[in-house]
Amino acid sequence: IFTQKDINDISSILELLGVTNEQQIIEQGEITETQKNRFNSKFEFLQGNEMTSQQISDFIDIAKDNIIDLQVVSNTRIKIELDINNKNENISTTLKNFLESEEKSEYKYNVSIEYDETGLSKYIVLDIVTQ
Repeated sequence: IFTQKDINDISSILELLGVTNEQQIIEQGEITETQKNRFNSKFEFLQGNEMTSQQISDFIDIAKDNIIDLQVVSNTRIKIELDINNKNENISTTLKNFLESEEKSEYKYNVSIEYDETGLSKYIVLDIVTQ
């Protein structure tokens, strides 16, 4: 009989070998430190200053399997909500259309990550750089 630790170890090895899908559904509300680090690392490299709309659009392609909501906080701030198990393709498409619109395509963005109480990436925060 395998313990949960054994199953997690086997799953990690299979993921590293590319045998299973990297994105796993987290069961029973438990997440290992390895799963948390893997999830967070997908978004942490997105952080930066004065990113172009095209760069942000490319990042959305990477994050689209974890984007579940979009919040317009102010005229210059957008928060993209993330979830490890869910996605909303309509939100990703809407955001990409916004970023690629002629008027918005010249904008620059400062990008940061906000975390939830468990340490998982919860929001990608886009701050429009004002001239």
